Amino acid sequence: MNPDVELILIAGTAGAGKSTALKALEDVGVSCVDNLPIPLLPHFLEFLKRSPQTSDRYALLLNCYTKEAVLEVRSGIDQLKKDNVKLFLLFLDARDEILVQRFRETRRPHPIRHFHPGVKQLREAAQTEREILAPIRSIADRTIDTSSDSPHDLRRKIQDLLSFQPEVDLSLVSFGFKYGIPFDSDMVFDVRFLANPYFVKELREKNGRDKEVQDFVLDNEDAKETLRRVNELIEFLLPRFQKEGKRYLTISIGCTGGKHRSVTLVEAMGTFLKSKGIPANIRHRDVDRG
Repeated sequence: MNPDVELILIAGTAGAGKSTALKALEDVGVSCVDNLPIPLLPHFLEFLKRSPQTSDRYALLLNCYTKEAVLEVRSGIDQLKKDNVKLFLLFLDARDEILVQRFRETRRPHPIRHFHPGVKQLREAAQTEREILAPIRSIADRTIDTSSDSPHDLRRKIQDLLSFQPEVDLSLVSFGFKYGIPFDSDMVFDVRFLANPYFVKELREKNGRDKEVQDFVLDNEDAKETLRRVNELIEFLLPRFQKEGKRYLTISIGCTGGKHRSVTLVEAMGTFLKSKGIPANIRHRDVDRG
């Protein structure tokens, strides 16, 4: 067994948010297996032992609706511990009335009724399932009550708990207002108040990637101050967006034609962020138009 392999097991009552937890882990690069049939658990353990791992982090969602299934899971967990796998067992639950409300909202039948036909009411189903799962809950590394959590709250809680923070995919886009604002913009800055190189004959046919244009635009206190403030804002916002689970952030800088001023500032912002270890995708949408 690869000593670096880490396995996260997710168990809990139906309706408590197990699928949401699994998706939160999938979003940060964990290899996830959803609803593996319990009889296949030994085969999955063999896969971890014998196959060359393409990942070192796995998450497995377990649905146990019978006492026999619970015994199989307990046996599998014991085997994992013997194999010295880094194991984390997460158990999700919620109050009965919350579980009942969630099932009524989705209009889905409780899955335990397929295994226990005598169970008719949703509250009874939740209580029966919780009783069956008690041996797994008792050995969980962490139990989370999701009664008051929205899906967004639970995703953030899971990622914080397991020290996984999704990276924000940051894009810096220059554009010209005459061609419209980029549709995927999260924030837009208008720099048309800066001196325009278009009106300097020697610079008109150049663009903001050329040093002569950059020197012209940035040799101005307003440009320097704008650049400083926008850079500080991005530094301030990025970790907060990351904490909230935002995956994509597009910041658009616009001037009249998208060729000189906006391109210069985006290039300068990219250089600054790179110096801070913050990767950014740079795109000059309109630099070759007109």
